[in-house]
Amino acid sequence: MAAIYASILNFELVMEVFAINGPLGAFKIVFPFLVWVLGFEIGLSGMLLSGMILFCMAVMCMMSVLLFYHVRNMYYGQITTERSHSNFKYNLGWKENFRYVLGQRWKFAWISPWIPSQLPGDGLEFPVFGQVQHTKEI
Repeated sequence: MAAIYASILNFELVMEVFAINGPLGAFKIVFPFLVWVLGFEIGLSGMLLSGMILFCMAVMCMMSVLLFYHVRNMYYGQITTERSHSNFKYNLGWKENFRYVLGQRWKFAWISPWIPSQLPGDGLEFPVFGQVQHTKEI
């Protein structure tokens, strides 16, 4: 989330610095060293800005992969070891899985860790699929 936020904040500055130069501006962002070697003027500030933008984009891509991986695990009620062994023992359905991880206010708790959301269990024992008849028993 922070990488997306940083990219959005930096977008206006990037457009101001690089978009003035037309189509070469996008090339300067992605390949600043090559632009400098070819003799176009980019300057130290342009190189630093380009490096910052590329770093933010790389971090955003890597964190997005991790986010989707763990949301998928949460969707199926698994941890990484259970996923590698195809263990679906704790899958109670996606809503209950999200509620057990994020708490009663799971629809809002993912936004910030400071949003209070009471967890339904004690953190030591978890219901197993087929063991629970109704969601009221959970």
